[in-house]
Amino acid sequence: SRQKGATLRNKIEDIVIGQGPGAIRNRQNVSSRIALVYAKNDQSAPVVDTLEEGETVFSEHEIDGWARVVYRDNKVGWVSQKNFVHHVPAWQTGTLSREDIRLILGTFRSEGIRDYAIFSESGLVLADSEGRTATQANEEEQALIKKAIFKSGFENIDFHHKIDKKNNTVKLYIPIYYSPDKLFVLRPVIPIRYVWVQKKFLYRQCIIVGFLVLLVHILFVLINERIVIRPMVRERTRILKETNDEIQAAKDKLEIAYRDLNEIHSIVESELDIAREIQLGTVPSTLPNVPGYNFWVSYLPAEKVGGDFYNFYNSGNDCLGIVIADASGHGIPAAFIVSMATTLFAGQSKNNLSPSSILTTANVELGKAVPTVHYLTAFYSILHVPTGQFCYTRGGHPPPIHYHGRGKSLERLDSMGTLLGLLETVQYDERQVILEKGDRVVFFTDGVFEAMNSDLKCYGYKNLEQVVVANGHLPADQLGETILNDVKRFTQGRPLDDDLTLLILERS
Repeated sequence: SRQKGATLRNKIEDIVIGQGPGAIRNRQNVSSRIALVYAKNDQSAPVVDTLEEGETVFSEHEIDGWARVVYRDNKVGWVSQKNFVHHVPAWQTGTLSREDIRLILGTFRSEGIRDYAIFSESGLVLADSEGRTATQANEEEQALIKKAIFKSGFENIDFHHKIDKKNNTVKLYIPIYYSPDKLFVLRPVIPIRYVWVQKKFLYRQCIIVGFLVLLVHILFVLINERIVIRPMVRERTRILKETNDEIQAAKDKLEIAYRDLNEIHSIVESELDIAREIQLGTVPSTLPNVPGYNFWVSYLPAEKVGGDFYNFYNSGNDCLGIVIADASGHGIPAAFIVSMATTLFAGQSKNNLSPSSILTTANVELGKAVPTVHYLTAFYSILHVPTGQFCYTRGGHPPPIHYHGRGKSLERLDSMGTLLGLLETVQYDERQVILEKGDRVVFFTDGVFEAMNSDLKCYGYKNLEQVVVANGHLPADQLGETILNDVKRFTQGRPLDDDLTLLILERS
């Protein structure tokens, strides 16, 4: 019904608007019930088509009472001019004339519409199949006319339809403009049997096409199976068998190699366990017992053997040496550098109260002993226990955080100095501060602020300083656990990518 309505709309719009190929002055409408179309302007020429009353054509040439016309789908032929009436379209006159209505009714008849009506915009019946003219439409018709006009203007819908189940029909309400601000409404009634005829025809076509497609498919499958698939399957089976034999032989070799690797892995794991025990022996098993000071430490290697270390040294004259360091990388190479550095710092710390001198000597010795691709960062400090004087120097290591208990403020213990083991001659800047009662010093390696979460974002200095400034008043052990818990909260259970060491010094 929608397709039928679109056909009617297009034909009747052509009548009232006059748009189409050719100029308006050459537009003609068929006036007789049947008009014959000839191949030439001669009645002895063969008839190629027929035109029905109301159809619109466009004449190109006129010769001796004949017109060469263009009509449906750009077809061309010759028609006697006596079958035509020249009609000025309503769009030009701004008035829907009786001739317009007559042509519209002819279009209805040519399309097989027997029940129809033409209404004005106000609901006046201009013509219908019941013979009504110049009468007002009933209330139901007026409501449907308004709905069709509203939907056409505001919802951009071509026409409105109403299904009459009682009479098995579909009523279409099609608004058509015949001037920029004037319109009328067509109401063709399409029997549902017409729809069913179209659907049955379509179903039959679908069934026939589907059957043919199925038949072709079956033939294709049978031919393909005999000519292509069977030989291909036999060849592929042979190739797969040969490949399977090769895979089985490779699998046997891999199993032997896997057993050998497991044995090597067990040996390496055993040696790593021994190396871990040795390395753990390089860090203090207990913390210093210094009156007026408290210590707390946490050491979390990323692998069995790590590259971080810390230690405390009795430097004489009531002084305590404190070192925290980090070798490049982690694992066995880092552990090797750590063991060398531990020995160097232990030898240099005896009766040496100059942190810069200790790092200078360690830098030279490490440069001789390890390749240039490896290095060590270190922060070395000497605490004068009675006065709280804290003298320090830094070799490329993250600067510790000094928490001032009195002002509840932070200070980074920074100084000039590069990595140990890379350059032969390095100057290390030596500085000092006074640790007062209530002060804290937070030492750490880069494993703290470089700890990452699942989004690969680092914990960072900012988060660390926020935790310290908010909890710096806590005792050393509580402050340390608070920092570790915040790092674990941030990483959300993600494993560490680097060794992590955290050391807290508190002056109580």
